[in-house]
Amino acid sequence: MGASWLEVDTLIRELDTLAEFPHADALPAVLRARQLLGQTAMVVSLAGLSDEAQAETEAHDLLARARVAMLDASTAVRRARETVELSRATRAQASALIAEARALRARDRSRGTLSVGRSPSPVADTTALARVREPAAAS
Repeated sequence: MGASWLEVDTLIRELDTLAEFPHADALPAVLRARQLLGQTAMVVSLAGLSDEAQAETEAHDLLARARVAMLDASTAVRRARETVELSRATRAQASALIAEARALRARDRSRGTLSVGRSPSPVADTTALARVREPAAAS
């Protein structure tokens, strides 16, 4: 089981690398990988102390599941990084458009004109309608 423990150690280091992403703990795939890797480390350690073939088989099965979980976690972190970069680019673009729109609006106001197609119109008096119930006649 010495070779299996080396693989567990490698997976733990990969998980530590993934955890460097600031929001890795918010990703369910990373949480699943961490939990499964912890279980795998324990089972591999116990299988190394045991001479039972069943324990070694279980350890190898968990190692395979841990490898898959780490691939899922790695994919989740990569996608999250891409999303953060896209968000930053989109935010910068939107901020530039908002700043430009504000500058245009300020320039429009400084000329003392209103937006195209709008003219000041007096506000009409508002009339409220209410239903008044008449008292029921005694019969």
